[in-house]
Amino acid sequence: MTNSNPSDQTLLPALSALALKAGAKALEIYGTDFKADAKADASPVTEADRLGEEIILAGLREIAPEIPVLAEESASEGKVPALGNVFFLVDPLDGTREFINKTGEFTVNIALIREGAAALGVVYAPAANKLYEGAAGAGAWLSMIDRRPQRARTRPRRRRKPVAPLARDRRFSENSQCRRLRGGGLIAQILPHRGRRC
Repeated sequence: MTNSNPSDQTLLPALSALALKAGAKALEIYGTDFKADAKADASPVTEADRLGEEIILAGLREIAPEIPVLAEESASEGKVPALGNVFFLVDPLDGTREFINKTGEFTVNIALIREGAAALGVVYAPAANKLYEGAAGAGAWLSMIDRRPQRARTRPRRRRKPVAPLARDRRFSENSQCRRLRGGGLIAQILPHRGRRC
């Protein structure tokens, strides 16, 4: 399976397969009574971080041995390869604290960086069973594992006026416009005076 110059078309499915494999190992550990250790910077690390990175690094060595890999756990141990304009960036378990607290909000991340920008990458959320894949210029896809991929939709961010939450106080300045939300809470959106009071 070694390819001296893999194309993005062949690389993206391979990265997805590695993320799924590392995610499966993370879920296996997630269901146990695992322990967490502290790295030199005092951030937590688990067996899922370490084993996930081992799985991904072994796969990347097989798929694209000539491309260096900057991986979180290796880097935290001082193992940082010489990086050029093209390298893989790996976080085998993003959200280690959430993993430890068993919130289900953790991901496996693998990206190919070219000229300082992500050229393609995958983000797998094992607990949610969601795989996000994307390539610069081609778009992004969301797959629910065991279902067909869907094109991920994006939209430009809308500019919004600042919103300030206020504690259930019904007296606001004349320069506020209020709106009642579920549960009886109030939010005041600071707007020019419109002749109304809350």
